[in-house]
Amino acid sequence: MAARAARRLLIVLMSVGVYSGVSLSLNVDDDDSGVTVSPVRSPRRSPRSTTTRAPDITMVYPVLDTFPGNVLAYCVPGHTSQRMEGHIVPHYYSNPTIQRDGDGNIRLKWATGVETTARGVVCSAPGAPPHYNVSAPLMKHGARYVPEQLSVTVSEGEDLRLRFTLRDRTASRQVLWRKEPITFYGWQPSNLTDDNQLIIPADKLTGSGFYSVIPYTRVSKPGGDKKQFGTFSLLVRECPAGRYGEGCSEWCPDCMSGGACHPLTGECVCPPYLSGDRCQTRCNNTRMGRDCTVELPEPRGKQVCLPHPLGCHCAPGYTGDTCTTECGGGRWGVECSQSCRHHCQGDCHPNNGHCHSPGPADCAGAVVVTTAV
Repeated sequence: MAARAARRLLIVLMSVGVYSGVSLSLNVDDDDSGVTVSPVRSPRRSPRSTTTRAPDITMVYPVLDTFPGNVLAYCVPGHTSQRMEGHIVPHYYSNPTIQRDGDGNIRLKWATGVETTARGVVCSAPGAPPHYNVSAPLMKHGARYVPEQLSVTVSEGEDLRLRFTLRDRTASRQVLWRKEPITFYGWQPSNLTDDNQLIIPADKLTGSGFYSVIPYTRVSKPGGDKKQFGTFSLLVRECPAGRYGEGCSEWCPDCMSGGACHPLTGECVCPPYLSGDRCQTRCNNTRMGRDCTVELPEPRGKQVCLPHPLGCHCAPGYTGDTCTTECGGGRWGVECSQSCRHHCQGDCHPNNGHCHSPGPADCAGAVVVTTAV
């Protein structure tokens, strides 16, 4: 756990599974108690093959206070017998380092006074395909162009569009961008739009990974100052929108309420606070995870990252650069993208869409589940 004097931006990674009716509850506090994990009861579910399901991994990424900056990354397994893996990108960097505690948890530890930084952190389940990894970028305070989203998902053939915040308002909109692995060569020039969007045509993208943006320069070997890198994670669906499977021959199922179809398996990867094969089940107001077993009592100011293709977004119910603007006007869910009017007579809870006033319209939405503690 981080000491109070060393409080910094915190990433929490956790993998939560259900084993014999026992699950894990995660509490992220804003004091020096950090992260605690304790057993709670969860409803038994019928056995189901997990060979084609994404690992139940959630990354919680606070964006108040010191973002961007050094982070302490925690990778927490859902069961003591389940191993988790964590690594940084590029792998040869010695700062931060990966540490494992006696409980099998993994975290990042930053060296004091070291200025160079890795570009990303990845959490995964051993043996799981790379497209099931959960990733988030790492940046220093000196980043000149800071992406407004930690990750972006595009389908095959789709252009990348991502808005940046210019830390220096006098900074030029001329930039260079490049995907990992970073070398002095291969940087691509581009111009941000008037509203500071970076647009990269689909034919110039080279797949999923970490991409970095730096100020334009004419020097022969750009990218020497890693402190200036503004980095984001790009997730490229291997199929066009609405398709999945070998040769993209299958149509995606109807994933409800912002759920996303995995391009290889067709599984609905559900946003936080939702679960079920089609994301049709609403957890209670502080629960998330595949079986509504992960406790996040204070979502304000936090990004939540999930496996491909969902990536990172403000915790449901919030939006804005620091994820502190609560949804209003009858909206709820990830980036306030869902409407209460579809299933409620009145307003609803901004996290999961629970109707404030019970009535016939309650039946038009998703099933509600409350997990007993």
